[in-house]
Amino acid sequence: MAIPTYIQIPGLPSSEQVYIYEWRLTSTDPVGDPMMFPAMADRTVQFVGSTWGGATAVVEGSLWTDANFASLTNQSGVVVSATADDLSVITEATTSIRPRLSTVGSGADVTVRILVRK
Repeated sequence: MAIPTYIQIPGLPSSEQVYIYEWRLTSTDPVGDPMMFPAMADRTVQFVGSTWGGATAVVEGSLWTDANFASLTNQSGVVVSATADDLSVITEATTSIRPRLSTVGSGADVTVRILVRK
């Protein structure tokens, strides 16, 4: 599984409780390790691919910590997914969240960042 890294937001005091986590998904490592954000009300995801290679990226959430993941949706009720660079709001509040390449494509290399705010 792709392990997320924490991205420090320059100039933002830690008291603001805004965090960015980043995963690098590839055709050979298509599932991100889940992160737990149960207290974070606002969530935004951005997908940026250096190579998409026909891949489709999605964001999934669960009320379990590491199982039973389901697709998450945007404010229009549409499943959050991308086949090219994109930015979207996530509406559901879940215990855990992870990105995944639902279609791994050929040679895909996609960076996924999720911003969460309390």
